[in-house]
Amino acid sequence: MSGLALRLALSLLTVVAIADVAIPPPAMAAHDGMPHVAVVSIVDHPTVDAMRRGISDSLRDAGMAPGDRIHLDYETAGADLERATAIALALLDGDVDLVIALTEPMARAVADQPLRVPIIVSGIPLAAADAIAANRQARLLTGIAIGDAHQVQMNLITEIRPAARTVLFPYGGEGNAPPAMLRSLTAAARTYPFAVVPYAIADGADTNALLPSSLNPATTVIYLAAKAAGEHADALILEAGRLAIPVVADRRELVVRGATATVIHDYYAIGRQTGRAAAAILRDPTRARQPVQLAEARFVVVSGEALHDRRLKLPAGLATQAREVISWAQNDGPSPVAKPAPPASPQTAPGIAIP
Repeated sequence: MSGLALRLALSLLTVVAIADVAIPPPAMAAHDGMPHVAVVSIVDHPTVDAMRRGISDSLRDAGMAPGDRIHLDYETAGADLERATAIALALLDGDVDLVIALTEPMARAVADQPLRVPIIVSGIPLAAADAIAANRQARLLTGIAIGDAHQVQMNLITEIRPAARTVLFPYGGEGNAPPAMLRSLTAAARTYPFAVVPYAIADGADTNALLPSSLNPATTVIYLAAKAAGEHADALILEAGRLAIPVVADRRELVVRGATATVIHDYYAIGRQTGRAAAAILRDPTRARQPVQLAEARFVVVSGEALHDRRLKLPAGLATQAREVISWAQNDGPSPVAKPAPPASPQTAPGIAIP
């Protein structure tokens, strides 16, 4: 049994002794004289898989091919916080040269240990990453964090409708606006030339006339959050189409249903960015002293039909597809798991010119 695997087993025994819970020991490869990178997460998930592939591909491009030039090992806690703690304790062994922690619970578990090797936390919200960095026991920690979800949508609003002055935020029912979402949305919009206006949809409202008649289509954008709009989402999208008002949504599914556009994080490309950071730290460990960075990777999904119906022009630089406009994250995509495949030969949606 390798040193790290032994420490993992002993750590698990310690946790089991405390919690009286049976947890099978994980196993990682021995050091073998090559740099050893441990990628750990609380669960297996398609977004985690996409990030792992991005990390591996980026390290390979940096001349650090996994299995050839470095050991790259993966370990998951199976959604078990006690196992996550055991994995973090085992990393104190010192057989690893770099730890990459994906998912917030695993990042916290690793940062809570007095590790002396560099740590990269990745793919977690910026506020969480900053809090983990500020309260860590680990010596060296940096990260690639995801910015405020509403902030990226606010940026998109300025691209889709530069003249926007009102962002209508509809929610279902009097007093049912999610307070945290509303506070976050209002804060995200403070640096923009428009105001966020909460709009309650009364119970029993006419589904053909949910929006206020006073809206100016030339200066209004609707921000549609699936949880806030609830059952009214489809009716709001249809009415906005009739009024030629763009709808920026908080998820791709709403664009499929007719919203104008949304921004989605590309976890494969976040993995690529993480891999680049890992390569730099393996060459110079002091690079782990850098502050947490924002993830650069995002892609824009736009409904060509919705653009046509709302008489909008595409932002320059976006490649056009019949029903979607995809802006790939730098040169790091596409990743088929994380997003749809790019068109081989872009087609033009009705009335939409390829920029």
